[in-house]
Amino acid sequence: MACAEPKEGASFHGVVHKVSEAQMKILDGIESIYGRVPSKAKLYDGSIVDCTVYSDPTGKIDRSNDKPPTERYIQICTEGAASYGVKQEYIDWLKAHEQQPRKDLKDLNFYPLPENAPTMTMEEVKAGNGLDGAPIYYCLNNKVIEYSVPEGTKNREGNLKFARDKMAGRHGEVNLNKMLYDPKYGLPKDNIEDIDPEYRRYLEDMIFGWDKTVP
Repeated sequence: MACAEPKEGASFHGVVHKVSEAQMKILDGIESIYGRVPSKAKLYDGSIVDCTVYSDPTGKIDRSNDKPPTERYIQICTEGAASYGVKQEYIDWLKAHEQQPRKDLKDLNFYPLPENAPTMTMEEVKAGNGLDGAPIYYCLNNKVIEYSVPEGTKNREGNLKFARDKMAGRHGEVNLNKMLYDPKYGLPKDNIEDIDPEYRRYLEDMIFGWDKTVP
């Protein structure tokens, strides 16, 4: 994902959003890896306004394995920029940016089902809420995942809190399709039945990839 880096005399195009404190707290939860930095935005009419930018002020983000942005991410940026009237020169720059194309369906990773895997009811999944010693269960692409984080894992408590608050006891795709919006599949859906089965496969691939990159 992109990260704004402070640099004397430099700037980038973007959109300034006016949000409430409550909305800002939601954003802080989503962008928890970043920190807010007080900044100035120069509008196209030349006026200057105070704003806040998510950045990495303490240098805690590991950049050693950086890759080009994904096709999905570039599409989100260009779609948003066009919707809010960002200058065409920046939209053209985004479209021309090096990017990772979407994977072919045949190349998507997935969690293999063990032989003779048991079935679970949604009531049993809902009981896996991670509270009072209960395990953390959630559904993902017609599978039940038990979420755990080994002792000593970086940001273990933060990961567990996210899983309890956002995933436990429910269809994970309902929350993930809101956090990981993909223009290819339209606006986020509130019901699992409305989420494209192909998109559910992509979401499983994303989660699978995250699991493999946790130190």
